[in-house]
Amino acid sequence: MTTPTPEQPEPGPGQGPGPEQGPPQGPPQGPPQGPPQGPPQGSPQGPPHPAPPPPRGQYGPRPLTQSETQLWVLGAHLGPLVLGFIAPLIVMLVVDQRSAFARRQAVEALNFQLSFLIYFLVSALLILVVVGLVLMLAVGALWVIFMILAAVQSANGQDYRYPLTIRFVS
Repeated sequence: MTTPTPEQPEPGPGQGPGPEQGPPQGPPQGPPQGPPQGPPQGSPQGPPHPAPPPPRGQYGPRPLTQSETQLWVLGAHLGPLVLGFIAPLIVMLVVDQRSAFARRQAVEALNFQLSFLIYFLVSALLILVVVGLVLMLAVGALWVIFMILAAVQSANGQDYRYPLTIRFVS
């Protein structure tokens, strides 16, 4: 090791001898390097402009595509297997202005579900007379068969009218 001369100051802590010093320790001093962060001074913050309004005559919900219509119609006809008459009611309310075909089928399915609910309750009351058990089985079988027929025909784009249905909703 060399002894320091009066012309060379003794290296301090963290400083190596000579030009082979490493990067400086601690936070950088002075202004940050690189592009400035954030909006420039004096510019408004937030979105630059709101979205333009839709063209005239195109207000309201967009119409359903054919595949979307098929899904909603199948939900109206087969949804009652899980949700009862609530499924066609939901479909009718959601697709009201978006697809005339889907709304017609949802109304048809809702009327069918309400009618067969009444038929089922009457059959349950008639169990006391023993005839109700046979009627209840027949009503249940017809309920499933008619829903499957309706789902198949409406998925092919054909209107389906359930038989034995009281038209409560139009």
